[in-house]
Amino acid sequence: MLTEADRYIYAGRLLNYLGKPDKAVEMFTAGLEVAPDDARLWRHRGHRYITIRRYEEAVTDLRRAAELIEGTPDEHEFWQPETEQDIVNLVLGREDLLHPQHLPVTPETVAQTRGSYKGTLHGSVFYHLAIAHYLLGQFEEALDAFRRGDEVSVDDDMRVANADWIYMTLRRLGRDEEAAAVIAPFDTDAVSVNPEEDFYLQRLRMYKGQVSPEELLASGGDSGLGFTTQGYGVGNWYLCSGDTQRAATVFRDVVTRGAKQAFAYMAAEADLARL
Repeated sequence: MLTEADRYIYAGRLLNYLGKPDKAVEMFTAGLEVAPDDARLWRHRGHRYITIRRYEEAVTDLRRAAELIEGTPDEHEFWQPETEQDIVNLVLGREDLLHPQHLPVTPETVAQTRGSYKGTLHGSVFYHLAIAHYLLGQFEEALDAFRRGDEVSVDDDMRVANADWIYMTLRRLGRDEEAAAVIAPFDTDAVSVNPEEDFYLQRLRMYKGQVSPEELLASGGDSGLGFTTQGYGVGNWYLCSGDTQRAATVFRDVVTRGAKQAFAYMAAEADLARL
């Protein structure tokens, strides 16, 4: 049986998929009037505040979500492909076919959902909180949140993504030896990540010297998500290596040709403003 909070979450996510993140924020806000203590609504509204560049409000929402999940069991959180399928089934009155709304994270459920593009509620709260702090240039706070998210990672996709951002954040803090130690344990040929979303893994390979910045940038194509993600990684690499001019050039390319809703695009925007 779906709760009112469940329905507001589906509606808000649908609005975002339709390219209306501002309307999604309004929907999640309406949901919070009904279920003010549902951490998922705070998590999703915080995420969409990031999308519309309202980073301070994102931090506020995601901190509230972090308070609400404290001491609670983690649960799986399905992403767009599974959620779109759920929305179709919901419209058709097939609620019995929906993914579970509060599927607990256990070794058994992790194995059962292998192959789905997913995260967890706790992981998403801390990941997006960290992103919001990072975009505000609050790198110490970002580092703490990324590390808390990494503690609840359930698969290599999450571990690699967190390792990438932790590495970049430590580099921004000038803690290069710690950054190197974070990625040292990763065997980039052995980890299992979604082949369509392996951008972070490719960036780890650059950090480890397995590919050059130029090779990584070329691998992302001329535009789109791959170009945006790899472009920001390369620009950040140049910036942390002291080559501000090359970093700014790459960041400008990202904001000219990249995918505007990607976190990497927002990070390039923010770094250009600081430069």
